[in-house]
Amino acid sequence: MVKPKVFIVQDSGHDFTQAARWGQPVVLFTGKVNAFALGKLAEQVEAKLASASRDDMLLLAGNLVVNCLALHSLLRRLDRVQVLIYSFREEGYELRALYPEMFGGNTAKLGGTNGEC
Repeated sequence: MVKPKVFIVQDSGHDFTQAARWGQPVVLFTGKVNAFALGKLAEQVEAKLASASRDDMLLLAGNLVVNCLALHSLLRRLDRVQVLIYSFREEGYELRALYPEMFGGNTAKLGGTNGEC
């Protein structure tokens, strides 16, 4: 079985070693990005996430605009997007799932708790 990928949106200087617990870490962006060049940035995000599947995860980190573009890119083409969100209370990442229909008024699938997807 192929190990899922953990797409780290932007290396923001945090320690991402815990992400390896969930899958193979893949950093999309390092350093600064021009969040005002939205067209170019969207193209780069699309290219970097082209191999992503429903079993992979998106670790939300870094520039908010880049995170939004990455999430939008995946929600457009996958039936489920798993996101890793750091919990200071749990001192680690928690897994949640997002579904495209959540944004069309159907909130029946709100992800899960305790890493359930």
